[in-house]
Amino acid sequence: MSPFIRLRAPGAAAPSTDHSLPLAPDPVSEDPALPARPNAPRLFAFTIRAIAEAETLPRLLTPFSKRGLVPKRFSSRAGLEPGWMSIWVEAELPSRKAAESIASSLRGSLSVDAVLVEETQRLTRHETRSFGAFAAG
Repeated sequence: MSPFIRLRAPGAAAPSTDHSLPLAPDPVSEDPALPARPNAPRLFAFTIRAIAEAETLPRLLTPFSKRGLVPKRFSSRAGLEPGWMSIWVEAELPSRKAAESIASSLRGSLSVDAVLVEETQRLTRHETRSFGAFAAG
């Protein structure tokens, strides 16, 4: 007897010595409200307000690189207030929990004042995102 359990298709005739289990139903095919790819990465946008220093930007990329991620988009602007800057990072992550974990790491940085996280849609190539959350200039 094999140590592996043989799976059979639903509706298929079972062998005489049935050690197999029926296949679990496919949730995607049965529920049309679910996305076509339930495990596909989701896009998250991080808007960060931080001190305008030379070492700030590399520090802000560290939580992404520790997880083996390369942000899809990254931009920064000097803020209206002297000494502050706004940074916007867009990254594909597997879940909201992963995004909150990265945001928590970013908030722990000494140069960071605030971090906002939002799940977003993919932007077209020529579309831009505003930094209204921190009134960047």
